[in-house]
Amino acid sequence: MSPSASRDAIRGYVAPFHVGSGANPKAKSGVLRFAQIVPGFPDMVLFTLRNFFVWKIFEGWVGPERFSYLNGQAALAKTDSAVRKFWRKVKVGEKSGVKGINVLIAFGQDDPLLADFKELLQNEIGNELSSESAKPKSVWIDGAGHYPVEEKAEVIAKLIVDFIN
Repeated sequence: MSPSASRDAIRGYVAPFHVGSGANPKAKSGVLRFAQIVPGFPDMVLFTLRNFFVWKIFEGWVGPERFSYLNGQAALAKTDSAVRKFWRKVKVGEKSGVKGINVLIAFGQDDPLLADFKELLQNEIGNELSSESAKPKSVWIDGAGHYPVEEKAEVIAKLIVDFIN
């Protein structure tokens, strides 16, 4: 996920949660475990079924720790829903008083996880904005993986300054 990160930096990220020599194998935090809470269940399961009384009784009976990944997925899906709702509320044009909204999307060129999401995000935001001038712009950052803010901080800083100007 981070092609230019040093081995020491990677060990630092996973150290508090590393499963192995004396670490708690049930720890459900950290970089190594994050991929397991990316939402994979339909919203019906994450938001509807989990609110039924029978589900809550069952979860309490078998232990809530057995549902922590599902609950984590629900929390991420809720955040996703809130972000999408925000972009749907953004109105651009003369009647709204907002002349234009500038959005810049920056992705690491070597990110193995999100390679297809740059265009998806650009289209999703673009579809929510009514003005053609408000369509988001996007860039690939060469030599950066999943963490371009850390891997190419100077490039990100320059993008921010250029964006503001």
